[in-house]
Amino acid sequence: MGHFAIFAQIFVGSYFGKGIDNTRHYFVHNQQGRLVRMPKHEALYAAAALRYLQLAVYNKTQRTLTTDVSSPLPEMYARVAYFCAGRPSQIAQGQIVYNEISPDLAGLLLVAIGQNHPGLRWVN
Repeated sequence: MGHFAIFAQIFVGSYFGKGIDNTRHYFVHNQQGRLVRMPKHEALYAAAALRYLQLAVYNKTQRTLTTDVSSPLPEMYARVAYFCAGRPSQIAQGQIVYNEISPDLAGLLLVAIGQNHPGLRWVN
């Protein structure tokens, strides 16, 4: 499935609109059917988690955490990856790559953003 198709699939049932302050707000239906407002990238990962879609991938051998450029890590988590790796991420072939990420950090980041822990697969 292409990245655009994944992105489109994630936002089905998710909404955005402009508030009084003219900034965009993103909403995701939670499991109780309520709309929850959150920042853009958090909404993207929340919607992906509700649909069991993997947006970020950890490669244990290369010690890299990778996301598509259309679905970057939420800002706070990207900063943690940057500080712990000691270097900025790189963009290559439409992917954002964080190098020198330990398995423990990758597990913590992935689970915190609603993604699967490295080595585990989604079970429906």
